[in-house]
Amino acid sequence: MGESGWRVLIGFTILGIAVFLATSILGYVYPQYWIVEQFFENVRNILSKTGLSLVLAIFLNNLRAAIIVFVGGALFIIPGLLFLGINGLLVGSTIKYAAEEFGTPLEKSILLIVPHGIIEIPAIALAFAFGARCFLKCRSLESAAKNILVAAITITTLLLIAAFVEVFITPRVAGFEPP
Repeated sequence: MGESGWRVLIGFTILGIAVFLATSILGYVYPQYWIVEQFFENVRNILSKTGLSLVLAIFLNNLRAAIIVFVGGALFIIPGLLFLGINGLLVGSTIKYAAEEFGTPLEKSILLIVPHGIIEIPAIALAFAFGARCFLKCRSLESAAKNILVAAITITTLLLIAAFVEVFITPRVAGFEPP
């Protein structure tokens, strides 16, 4: 990958993280509880698991999100940004929901996100960046295949690490017993 390819990848990763963070703040300030309710409906099965089966379920859920955002980035860039924005809105709205419904302090919610989020959020933004780079730079089937292979290895590794952290480290950092 040339220098221009790296710049595109870094730039779109930063853009993806910025969109996610901005919409997280927006979701906290102007919460959308309908999206929180829909999210809990979709992840109810995941939340019933423990240990390694929970790691696998979280990993697969996040991998699905990464694939969607990659494809969204590869299809004219905007769909990938919209998906990142919706996920940010969900996170911000969920934090506000937890505060209002359960009295969860903002600091506690942040502790429930940061340990794995510092890996997971950039990984999903990077998936978007790989897709956007493919949209802008891939001019042959061979270059697209290389881009997809590097993306798959990189994103899969990061999301697997993030899932382990989410299950086995995040609860301890946030003061919860591990599952």
